[in-house]
Amino acid sequence: MGGIICTVLSALGFYVAFWGDAISGGIPFLPGGVNTLIGRLMFGGGAFITALLALYAFSELIRRKR
Repeated sequence: MGGIICTVLSALGFYVAFWGDAISGGIPFLPGGVNTLIGRLMFGGGAFITALLALYAFSELIRRKR
C-alpha cells in the first residue's frame, strides 16, 4: 500500500514540476522566474525521492514474495 501511495504522490510531483502552472510564493527579493524555477526544482526533487521510496517498497514486496 505504501508503494502505491508513494507512486501516486511521485506522479503528482512530477506533473507539477514539468507541466504545472506557475508556482506562486517564494523568496520576496528574487524575480518571479527564479522563484518558479526553485519551486519546480523542489517539486521535482521531492517527486524523485518519493519515486525512490516507491521503488524500494516494491522491491521489498518482490523480495518477500520469493
